[in-house]
Amino acid sequence: MDARADVIHKHGIGSCRGTLVATAARTALANIEVFEVKADNLFVFQRDVEKARERLLKGDQPSTN
Repeated sequence: MDARADVIHKHGIGSCRGTLVATAARTALANIEVFEVKADNLFVFQRDVEKARERLLKGDQPSTN
């Protein structure tokens, strides 16, 4: 699991850019909260994270990459 998505977080006034990163080495994927997806790159990111969470719940071990 190594999913990344460049994102823009819009504030009431202005915005900031960042990168969402999900790897099994950085966080417990089973503990990630559900979020609503409104853009294609976020959809792909969420899909990859959900697939990894499902594999972990079935007992697969995280990759060490």
